Amino acid sequence: MKRSYIINYHSPDIDLDTFVPTVADDFGFLLQLFIGEVDSEGEECFDVFVCTPKWIERNYDKQTVLIGLHTIIVREFNFPKLMKAIEELVCIDGVSWEAISDQIRYIGLSELDHNHWNAYKNSVKCGALG
Repeated sequence: MKRSYIINYHSPDIDLDTFVPTVADDFGFLLQLFIGEVDSEGEECFDVFVCTPKWIERNYDKQTVLIGLHTIIVREFNFPKLMKAIEELVCIDGVSWEAISDQIRYIGLSELDHNHWNAYKNSVKCGALG
């Protein structure tokens, strides 16, 4: 049996060590999860968009259909709480790395899947259609 673990977190949008949202309940940022397999070399990057309901309301009109794919919605920025929730979702067991990675892909967009999603970049943004 294989087990995944989080090697690192990164955001190209914010500094995770110092970020304090200007408005506590209105923010959104890309969070990259670097996940590997216990007792193995290498890692795979998964992208997740973290935002609040107010950020969604401010950025999408009422006609937009939100799918929520690769998106985590929070009410406030509490990075330790967010990390704990993510770890519970992605630190999992599987018969192979491929089986584990397939499950994690429901949470975050795999770096291996970017080419597939780039084909939809004109109609799908942050899990939104419209």
